[in-house]
Amino acid sequence: ARVAVEPNVPCNNCPECLRGEHHFCRNMIVPGVNRSGGMAEYVVVNERGAFDIGNLSFVEGALVEPLSCVVHATERLGVGWAEHVLILGAGPIGILMGRLIKARGAARIDYLERSPGRLARAAAMGLGEVYSNSGDIADKVYDAVADASGSSALVAEAANRLTRPRGRVLVFGVPHKSGQIALDHFRVYREEISVIASFTSLKNSIQAIDLMKSKTIDVSDIVSHQIKLSECPDYI
Repeated sequence: ARVAVEPNVPCNNCPECLRGEHHFCRNMIVPGVNRSGGMAEYVVVNERGAFDIGNLSFVEGALVEPLSCVVHATERLGVGWAEHVLILGAGPIGILMGRLIKARGAARIDYLERSPGRLARAAAMGLGEVYSNSGDIADKVYDAVADASGSSALVAEAANRLTRPRGRVLVFGVPHKSGQIALDHFRVYREEISVIASFTSLKNSIQAIDLMKSKTIDVSDIVSHQIKLSECPDYI
């Protein structure tokens, strides 16, 4: 069978799992992280973590897990019709997020990205404006800002300046463990700014596969290189 793998294996018995919050499992097993596997030609996974990809290519199948995380994050952000959204970071995750947010009805999706190549790629999608410097963005522009960079400073700027009153800021990019977000406490209080976090996915693999199969989300241009396992050390 041709399948994609959801790598997080919950115990289904701890308090978090029993509340349906499997991504917070206290006994989580992740092949390639706290159990051997992942970067191998063959790996054993639980049946409940294998999802039929049908006629999707294996390249598309490799993107099921990243897209499932984006699905969960977008659900957490709760994008509404005709909203204006800023995405911090135009890497693979930021690109997938922009496309999914557009599919959910956003009117405009802007990007903030330092890398010239990624900036050009975001501009080519034509979803909105692209910026290389946050200082070029006016105050209180966005209904929502989604972080795909992991920068604590950018998350703080989004909450302190870039969102409109009652705006939402999504913390999604992986931060440094010691990262601190310096919030303008009074502004967050006075203008009812929401800071929302999203961690990995919550059983969203089927949604990710269906989004690809239906062509709602195009992932054909996300993978830049395909290499052999023997070549991996040269890319790490």
